[in-house]
Amino acid sequence: MYGGYERISEDRTLISEAFDDAGYRTAGFHSNLYLSADFGYDRGFDEFYDSKTDPSATARLRQFVKDQLDSDGILYQTLARAFETAEETAGINVGSAYVSADEITDRALEWAESVATDGPRFLWVHYMDVHHPYVPPERH
Repeated sequence: MYGGYERISEDRTLISEAFDDAGYRTAGFHSNLYLSADFGYDRGFDEFYDSKTDPSATARLRQFVKDQLDSDGILYQTLARAFETAEETAGINVGSAYVSADEITDRALEWAESVATDGPRFLWVHYMDVHHPYVPPERH
């Protein structure tokens, strides 16, 4: 990530902004919390899917815990260990903010098909599946 973990500089022109300015329909799909709208990465996109705002109940629960509890506190640490144990031993994704490549691809293809005749398009898709935490699909 350019420049660390801060919000991206307003002075920096994003490729999505350049395409948007050139008249392209633009969309971005990802599940990396550091590439979220909170950091300014939604600039220049007509449509932007950010897994942090995913409506699933487990994702909202995990985000609520992160937002409301002190990360150094006992309750937070206990819940974090429980989430990690479920993910590592049972292969269960307990409300992770990361969305699988299958889901990201489905969302991106749905957008691409919906604008197939709308002139030039720019589609940006970023996958987290090969990053930690690695939670393989149940079929593996």
